[in-house]
Amino acid sequence: MLHYDSLYKVNNGDDLGSATFWNGRFQDIDLRLNLTESYSQNITDAINSVTTLGLERLNLTIDPAISALIDQLNTLQGQVATATTQVTALQNQVITDQNSITAQLNALLAQAQGLVNNLQSLGSVQGGTF
Repeated sequence: MLHYDSLYKVNNGDDLGSATFWNGRFQDIDLRLNLTESYSQNITDAINSVTTLGLERLNLTIDPAISALIDQLNTLQGQVATATTQVTALQNQVITDQNSITAQLNALLAQAQGLVNNLQSLGSVQGGTF
């Protein structure tokens, strides 16, 4: 308030058309604005600095974690590929075994049918028939 009273306050009888009256006031306003603008640049510089440091810290922290996750993902993809190959091999083995078992069962059925036919050709055994 003291600054206002001594520099900005207009009093009765002041010569408002005088350059001296206005120059001191405008000089003070100009100095204050320049100082404020320099603070603004300092604040902008500080914000930029903090942002840069924050991003660097994030990169130092997050980049290794992302790299580790990528490595784990690659490992898992390899394991999935291996498991897929093993499942395919097992499916093929099951199909092969199923075909073999079917062939063996068909052969046993044919052999059983042949035995039944042989028994039927014998006619009867102790009063029974086939």
